[in-house]
Amino acid sequence: MFLPRASAATAAAHRNEGREIHNPIEFFYLNQSLLFDILSSIPINSTVRFRARVATLHHEEATVSTGVYV
Repeated sequence: MFLPRASAATAAAHRNEGREIHNPIEFFYLNQSLLFDILSSIPINSTVRFRARVATLHHEEATVSTGVYV
């Protein structure tokens, strides 16, 4: 499963330290929690997009806001 919040935090941390992102990744962030409510049905043939924005990034902790768009 793709976790946009973890990916956004990892990318932001690498940028802040002036590091390039490459495989294998030297360090990465994990999701502590992920919760969203589905407000209406999603047609099965739809594309679902996740957009994440890092709100705060301090040492080993990040707060990330994520939007889900159909």
